[in-house]
Amino acid sequence: MKVKGISPLVAAVILVALVMTIAVLFSGFLTGFVRENIFETEQETGELIDCTGMFIDIDLDSVDVDEEEDEVSFILDYKNGVNLTGIIVATYNEEGDVESDTNPEPSEIQSHVPKRVTANVTVDDPNKIRVLSEHCPGNELFIAKDNGDWTYEF
Repeated sequence: MKVKGISPLVAAVILVALVMTIAVLFSGFLTGFVRENIFETEQETGELIDCTGMFIDIDLDSVDVDEEEDEVSFILDYKNGVNLTGIIVATYNEEGDVESDTNPEPSEIQSHVPKRVTANVTVDDPNKIRVLSEHCPGNELFIAKDNGDWTYEF
């Protein structure tokens, strides 16, 4: 008895169809995966670029601590291509107590336009001030009171 199999041509066609089906399914997955990763990378890169050239400066002569109003204010100069938002002002006293104000006024500062920033404080006699943006926490500025004068702290 002679057993016949499928012809080599039919086998080749079935094999090609199977490979093409797998390729289509795999490419659909890869396309979505790559697009998602490109979008996330672009967002992260944009944030890094925004923070890279960031420079915060405080006019030390402008620092004013009003203990009656529980406020501290200073002129903040910010240099970068985008506006500074998410400003956080933390104040410290001799005992190490800290109070942060995440809503100082104004809430946004334009680049290259010095503005007076006012923050609420509840620590008594603050002797150190830390200024940063929640969007770029690595870029921060410390100033401290040294013999009655405010100086930069590194």
